[in-house]
Amino acid sequence: MKKSGLGPLEIKILSVLSELKEATVKQVYNSLQKDYRNIAITTVATVLDRLFKKGLVERTLVYDGKPSYVYRVSSSISKNEKTMSLIIDFLKAFKEPMKFYFASNSDIPPDELENIFKALEE
Repeated sequence: MKKSGLGPLEIKILSVLSELKEATVKQVYNSLQKDYRNIAITTVATVLDRLFKKGLVERTLVYDGKPSYVYRVSSSISKNEKTMSLIIDFLKAFKEPMKFYFASNSDIPPDELENIFKALEE
């Protein structure tokens, strides 16, 4: 059974869009360059299209000399179950750093922490 979820690049692109409010593929690509120097602009376009098909981003066709899309985080994302999915995917993506943080900065027993993170995998 295939698990649906978001990969680290999808999460990063959503983060970029959240900061920029709306952007073209090229603008997202330019924002990713500091963290993903070897990424291709076609990869960014593919991921944005995938996020659009998942309903996580909206896009508008614009004409600025040539047709292109402007993307923004979906306005309905905070009003439905995709928000919870996004949060869970974020927690999964940063599971190890979060385990370390909580183990170092909380009173939660290690076995209880492990149970919490195991539950994220279900």
